[in-house]
Amino acid sequence: MNIYIKFSVVLFLVVAISCGLLAFVNKQTKPIIQNNEEIAQERARKDVVSSAHKFVQVKPDSTFIYYRAIDINDNHIGYSLLTTERGYSGDIQVMVGLNTNYEVLNIKVISQTETPGLGTAIVLPKFTDMFKGLKQGDLKIERDGGKIKNITGATISTKAVTRSVNNAISRLIGYTIGGEDELFE
Repeated sequence: MNIYIKFSVVLFLVVAISCGLLAFVNKQTKPIIQNNEEIAQERARKDVVSSAHKFVQVKPDSTFIYYRAIDINDNHIGYSLLTTERGYSGDIQVMVGLNTNYEVLNIKVISQTETPGLGTAIVLPKFTDMFKGLKQGDLKIERDGGKIKNITGATISTKAVTRSVNNAISRLIGYTIGGEDELFE
């Protein structure tokens, strides 16, 4: 019976030390990871609204954040926002750039876990370029009467990105037309 107690104590110590080390490493790396994510999002904002000189964060409520794109002359030229939708294998994060008429300037998939060779095609320019110049009503796959061509074998991924962009525009319009964004004009 003594041997079981001895093994239990040794096992407890190993687990306690491992947990302590993991907590220490997490505490040290968490700010670095958050900083890298912020830098990646800033680059993505610049990629989707390339003519912007700076971005001003607008947080109309605790669940929604968007950025006003400002040119070098301090003119409001559009919007940038991050949106997330569930795809086939996990969440897909898309940075969306819009002009002031709510037409898509560009999109960039910044995070995804879709099936390699199929769903991962959502990051390719051949797919993302289809969104350029589209307005909310056109953001559907062709089969549903829209202008986005479906990726063969990746219908769920295609629909997720399309739905994500469409929902983001709807939400942004809700806040900016006759809403809180007028305070910034």
